[in-house]
Amino acid sequence: MGTHALIILRTRNSNGEYTNYATIYVHWDGYPQGLGGDLYVILEDVIIVNGISADISKKVANGSGCLFAQIIMKLKHQFGEKNQVLSTNKEYISYAGGIYLLPPNATQKEEWMYYITVDDDAYNTIDDNNTVVDNQIEIEINNYDEKCFKGTVKQMKDFVV
Repeated sequence: MGTHALIILRTRNSNGEYTNYATIYVHWDGYPQGLGGDLYVILEDVIIVNGISADISKKVANGSGCLFAQIIMKLKHQFGEKNQVLSTNKEYISYAGGIYLLPPNATQKEEWMYYITVDDDAYNTIDDNNTVVDNQIEIEINNYDEKCFKGTVKQMKDFVV
């Protein structure tokens, strides 16, 4: 039996209204030190841009849709690597199971709920030292209906590590 979780990928407009893009069901390791840590690694230092330049020397997402696709891809890849460790066939990576896409407005609840929110038309700024000033990603983590964390990716580190 695993610790199940849902990840809701969404945007927020200037009126505070949300649009869900996808819901991801995670079959095991959904607790903050498991899935939360994985999400922190995926999201830390991501730069959300509007258009891709020729010099991509940092973790870049071309808008929220690109970021959300990267999250799904990286979670599925990490699950495949975990499967390989457990498998008797070390030469084959199975991506079957573990991470599933649900409809954007799925209504089911799981033990852990992660809300990843990007404000519409919110893009990063870079300072003179080529450092991300604000990555415009908000994370909320709930255990059933109890809010356990809400803040930025940088603030999330202390909660999930």
